[in-house]
Amino acid sequence: MGRGGEAGGPRCIRVGRLHGCATVGARLGREGCEVRHTGARLGELGDFLEKRALRAVASSARAQSGPRLLPTLRSPPAPHVARPPSALSGTLSKDPLISNSPLDDPWPSTVAPTVHLVQLSPATIDALAEEDLDLANEQAAVELSPFFIEPVNANTWRYRSRQLAVTPGDASWVTRVIYDPTRHLAVGQAGYHGPPDDAGMVEVGYAVDAAYRRQGYARAALTALLERARIELSVTVVRATIRPDNLPSRALITQFGFVEVGEQWDDEDGLETIFELPVG
Repeated sequence: MGRGGEAGGPRCIRVGRLHGCATVGARLGREGCEVRHTGARLGELGDFLEKRALRAVASSARAQSGPRLLPTLRSPPAPHVARPPSALSGTLSKDPLISNSPLDDPWPSTVAPTVHLVQLSPATIDALAEEDLDLANEQAAVELSPFFIEPVNANTWRYRSRQLAVTPGDASWVTRVIYDPTRHLAVGQAGYHGPPDDAGMVEVGYAVDAAYRRQGYARAALTALLERARIELSVTVVRATIRPDNLPSRALITQFGFVEVGEQWDDEDGLETIFELPVG
């Protein structure tokens, strides 16, 4: 039994060793599969990271490509409003950012910096009156900045909105955008308060964005308004009303030959000095 036991022992050990090898082999097989699966998952993760990096590069490239270009005409176009007999014809602009619709004929200035006074449609004016800049820009022929819905300017647009609801024909005369076609910038607003009255008088108003003041834009806008008035047979005199403390504006109009003719009280601006310039 001893020898047999000794002989059987080694055989049993050999079997045990073979069994142990098989067990180790199985374990190695399973670990190999796990390694392969892990490698596959790492590969998928690498693909995901590569794709995300490519998307990030593409997004960065789009961001660096600059702002979007505005179309020549916005869609849908603003409805045309019939004009009074003394139509403000103007010369159609060749600037790609200005609509060539008759509703938006620009009034050019003949002094530097060159500006166009671009008319806004009633729909655009209504949107500005509601301080909805996004909607206004969907309607306008040029890009408008937050300046146009600042409180004092929004009040102007609300007044114009109510005015046009009663007298749509005034649209040809009232507040417009001061637009620099060279810089493609809307820098302020200017226009008449309405068509000439029975005496042939029109009153001007203008305001320039603080970011663009002292660059000649108020002078250019006033020049365009006076040039427009001089070719209108129905206009005989241009009026400007200015607060006594608005020294830059007072200095500007006196350079054009306006003379003081009196005073008035404005519910919003208080005491104003009245200046007039004959053009008929």
